[in-house]
Amino acid sequence: MTPAALLLAPLLVLGADPVRDLATALGARTAAAEAAGAKVGFEIRSLDTGEVLAGHRAGTPLAAASNTKLVTTAAALTLLAPGFQFETAFSTRGEVRGGSLRGDLGVKGGGDPCLSPRFFEEDFARIFSPVVEALRGKGISKIEGDLVLDVRLFDRQFVHPSWPRDQLNQSYAAPVCALSLNEGCIEAKVSPGRSGGPASLAVIPGGAPWTVEGRIGTSPGKGKTVVHLAFADGALKVRGEISSGSRPYTAKVPVPDPPRFFGAVLKEALREAGIEVGGAVREAEADGKEWETLVTMRSPLLPLVAVVNKRSDNFGAEHLLKTIGARLEGEGSFAAGVRAARGFLASRGVPLEGFSMEDGSGLSRNDRFSPSFFGALLEAMWRSERRQEFLGTLASPGEDGTTLERRLKEEDLPGRVRAKTGYLAGVRALSGYARTKGGENLAFSILVNEEGNGGNKLARELPDDLVRLLASFSRGGG
Repeated sequence: MTPAALLLAPLLVLGADPVRDLATALGARTAAAEAAGAKVGFEIRSLDTGEVLAGHRAGTPLAAASNTKLVTTAAALTLLAPGFQFETAFSTRGEVRGGSLRGDLGVKGGGDPCLSPRFFEEDFARIFSPVVEALRGKGISKIEGDLVLDVRLFDRQFVHPSWPRDQLNQSYAAPVCALSLNEGCIEAKVSPGRSGGPASLAVIPGGAPWTVEGRIGTSPGKGKTVVHLAFADGALKVRGEISSGSRPYTAKVPVPDPPRFFGAVLKEALREAGIEVGGAVREAEADGKEWETLVTMRSPLLPLVAVVNKRSDNFGAEHLLKTIGARLEGEGSFAAGVRAARGFLASRGVPLEGFSMEDGSGLSRNDRFSPSFFGALLEAMWRSERRQEFLGTLASPGEDGTTLERRLKEEDLPGRVRAKTGYLAGVRALSGYARTKGGENLAFSILVNEEGNGGNKLARELPDDLVRLLASFSRGGG
C-alpha cells in the first residue's frame, strides 16, 4: 500500500451511511490542507443518481487555471461539431505564362493552429508541401506578384491583455492569429562553441524575418547554461552563456507579428522548393478582385481538442475560443468566444453563477469558476450527444504524453478516471470523471488556491488524494 493510501485508509471504513462517510473523509483531508493555508473548493456529483454527494465552498468562484479549457473544448465540440475542419485556402489571381504567374498568391486564414510539425510527423517541410505540389501542377515556378495574406477571420488582439506581462516571452503565451505557424513561435537552438568564444545560434524555421542582436558566449567545462531570448524593438535579443560541455539548448519564443512570420516562412519554403516570389509579403485588403482556389489545407477538430485537454495546450485552446467567436458571433475575438461559450452553457442548462471567463486557456488569472459550475458542466457533457468524444479528449492516469502521465498511476485508476489538470502559481485544479470501486460514475471538481503558500504540500497533493478517496467509494461497502 502506498504512503498516501496508508494515510487515507482510516477514512475509508464505511459505516451505516457510505455517502456521509465519504463526505466526512473528503472534509477531513480538505480541512488539513486549509489549516496549512490553502483555500479549497470541491463538489462531487453522482451521474447515476443525479445527487450531489459532497461539497465544500462549492459555490465559491476560485481560480481554476487550465480547467478553463473544459469550457472551451466542450463549447467547441458542441458548437462546431466533431466533424468540423479548419481550412487554410491558397488561391491565385493573374495568368500563367512560361512558368510564371503574372499575379499574386493569396492565403486566407481559417484560424488553424495545427500548421506545426507536431501535426506533420515532426517534419516542417511537409506543412507547405501541398502548396508546392499544387503550384507545380499548374506549371508555376515563379510568382511575379505579391504574397497576400488574409487574416481577417480573427481580430488583431494577438495576446490577451490580462495575461501575465512577465510571461509573454514564454511559448505557452504565444499569439493568436487567423494565420498561425509553428504554434506562434520560432525555435532557437543554441550550441556551444569553443571555450571563451561565441556559441552558435540556429533559428527554426528558416525565413524568420527578424534580425538577431546580442551574443551568447561559451564558458569552459560543464557549468550552468543561462540563456535569455526575447523579441524586442523588431529584433530577437539574445544574451547569456552555455558551457562547452553542454548539449545544445533549445527554446521556443513567441513571435511579435504572426502574419509577417507566416508570410516570410512560406516565401522561403517556396524558394527552397524552386518557386520564387518576386513581390512583397502583405496583408489583404478588400479590393474586389477575383481569386481562383489553388488548394485548401484542412485540419480536423477532434485531434486538436485532444491535444488541448490531454497536454493542456494554451495555443490550441485560444484558437478554439476565437473560432467559436467567429463562427457563432461573427467576430473572431476573445470576448466573442466567451459570449459563444456562455450561449452554449445556457443552452445546456448550466447555471452561470460562479462563472467568470476571459480567455480560452486559463492563463488569465481573471478566469474564475466555482466547483458547482464545473460539476454542472461535466454532468451536461456526460448527458450530451458529445459524451464519448469529450471523454476521449481527457487524460487518464499514467497515459503517455499527457498531464496525468506521472499522476495516480500507482492506484487502480487508469481507465476509471478521465480528468483535466490545472496549474498556475498558487493554483491547482483537477476536474473530470471517476468510476468508483462500486461501479458508480461520478463527476468531480477540485479547486485549490494556495494563496501564495508555495510550501503547502498538503494543498499540492490534495486533488490526487481526493480522487483516490472517490475511486475507493462504494455504497455497498464492497
